Amino acid sequence: MAFTLTLASPIPFGKYKGQTGDDIARRDPGYITWMERNLVRVEIDPAVRRLAVNVGMIQSEERANAFGDAGDWGFDAY
Repeated sequence: MAFTLTLASPIPFGKYKGQTGDDIARRDPGYITWMERNLVRVEIDPAVRRLAVNVGMIQSEERANAFGDAGDWGFDAY
C-alpha cells in the first residue's frame, strides 16, 4: 500500500517523520524530489510538488542574488 504525501499529512517515516508535506516542501524542497525518485511506495500530491518547485526556485534566485551580478566579480557580461 502506497503512502500519499499531501500538504496536511504528516510523514510516518524518515528524517522528517511527523512533519507535513507543507513543512517538508518549504524546508527542504529537494527532499520531495528525492522521495519521488527513490521511494517506490510514496506518492506525492501535486500540490506538494508545486510548492516544492516554487520554493526551490525562490531559494535558487536568492542564492544567485546573494552573489550579485557578474560585474561585482570583475567579469564583463557577454
